[in-house]
Amino acid sequence: MWDMTFWTEYLDTIALYRFNTLMIWQPHPFPSLVKLDEYPDIALDDIDQCKIPPTYKQGLWGEPQGVSNYVLDNLKTIKKISISEKITFWKSVMSYAKQRGVKVYFITWNVIMNAAEGHYGITANQTSEKTIAYLRASVKQLLLTYPDLYGLGTTPGERMHARTDKYAKMKWIWDTYGEGILDAKKVQPDRTVSWMNRVWEGGVDNIMTDFADKYPDPLTVSMKYSDAHVYSSVAPPFYGEKLKPELDKYPKVKTWMTLRNDGIFVYRWGDPDFVKQFLLHLPIEKTTGFDLGSDGYIWARECASLHPQSPRQLEVKKQWFQFMLWGKMGYDINTTSTYWTDEMDSKFPVVKQVGLTQVLYKAWQTSSMIFPLVTKFHWQDWDFEWAVEGCMNVKGGYRDIDDFISSTTMDSSGLVDVHDYVSDIINHKKPSGTTPDEVSKTLHEFAETCESAVTTLTSKLSPINNQELNETITDIAAMGFVGRYYADKISAAVQLYLYDMTKNSTAKSQAVNLLESAAKSWEGYAASSTSQYRPQLLARTRTLDWNGLLTNVKNDI
Repeated sequence: MWDMTFWTEYLDTIALYRFNTLMIWQPHPFPSLVKLDEYPDIALDDIDQCKIPPTYKQGLWGEPQGVSNYVLDNLKTIKKISISEKITFWKSVMSYAKQRGVKVYFITWNVIMNAAEGHYGITANQTSEKTIAYLRASVKQLLLTYPDLYGLGTTPGERMHARTDKYAKMKWIWDTYGEGILDAKKVQPDRTVSWMNRVWEGGVDNIMTDFADKYPDPLTVSMKYSDAHVYSSVAPPFYGEKLKPELDKYPKVKTWMTLRNDGIFVYRWGDPDFVKQFLLHLPIEKTTGFDLGSDGYIWARECASLHPQSPRQLEVKKQWFQFMLWGKMGYDINTTSTYWTDEMDSKFPVVKQVGLTQVLYKAWQTSSMIFPLVTKFHWQDWDFEWAVEGCMNVKGGYRDIDDFISSTTMDSSGLVDVHDYVSDIINHKKPSGTTPDEVSKTLHEFAETCESAVTTLTSKLSPINNQELNETITDIAAMGFVGRYYADKISAAVQLYLYDMTKNSTAKSQAVNLLESAAKSWEGYAASSTSQYRPQLLARTRTLDWNGLLTNVKNDI
């Protein structure tokens, strides 16, 4: 991240994919970006790294946005660099982004002071006038230091308290960020600063009353459109449930749709039909744009490959199909499948030579349908609650067969959960939507497509001398295995709950057989995955260790 060659390659790539905005989300970035004459001891020289290996246990790291003393007491310097050199560096990054047509924003949280806390009376207390003055000065200096910074944004949380006095959340945001921006505009009266205000823990009415009515430049809000799982439904219900009633009161205000991918990190994803239908469902009249990313996971360079490039490959290049889909189709929703097969022909000419481009395209697309369907069925709203690649969450770890029995499906997905389905079976009622057994059948069909394509591709192309092609086919093979795993586990959940309700021994036997089959599929998933990836600690859950999780899988039996 502190190497300009990274940024030139990264910005070139996202511009090629037709992304026009880069949002850098950081709780309190100012100490590494500006020097303040009145707060000289806050600016940070050097780049430090924590010496303690990370762990999933939240208590060791504090809240996700904050930095605990445990971390601060165990730092090592990995790069010597002065604050002046940091400023020069970030000016270069923003200048290059502007040349590539990419607008740069910084997005923060509150009240989180991190490195500034404890200096000059600065605290994370919402009522601290010294904190307000410091943050106002930081915002002003940030804009004066970086002429190519396009915009700012913030979150009225996750360390703010609901108040009704002058320190109410959005009043506080105005006194810090709003006044800081106005201070900068007094020095640079022609400066325009685009503002993005997250509605998370804030509320549109408060944003409009306490901030927007006084703000002179373009202003938008922002919401998590699919909660934490963009790869679930093409028509998530949350905008209609949460934001639309508030936003409709303000006809001129639009929103960024934050598309959080907190589920698919390791495997290559690409489904043009999903992206097209998803974008078609956006409320365009109220949407200013969409931003795609993850909470706690930086899409910089991949870090899991057992056969890495040097330097490691950019995530946006490894996941070129995924990112190119969103960028290209964001501009041209009618992009046809021919465009994507032409891209595959260009990347993998050997596949074109043997006439298998359509086989690869169909398999890649089908493999990418598996995790969204599973996530809709086993719905958990937030990042720490569900990691589909490892069938786990942060609190309990592995999601076992009982969890699949008790969990509900995604609202408005049209899927019936296990409890309701078994109740319908017992009471001889017609299910109200797609049943768990039908979900299982669909997953088996997806897996069959993956398996057939992998067999064809490996037999016709052997030996595969293109590393990226080989890894892509292996990813598709892994998806076939995990698709069958989830298919059998869902059916087993039905049979086991049916046994619980009726004591029908045949249902119990079927559940055992299905879970034994699921375990064999997980073994295949683990073998494919570990042939090219090392275990990886996921940002908000636990370590994705396929062989380590096999014990849990077998315990389901």
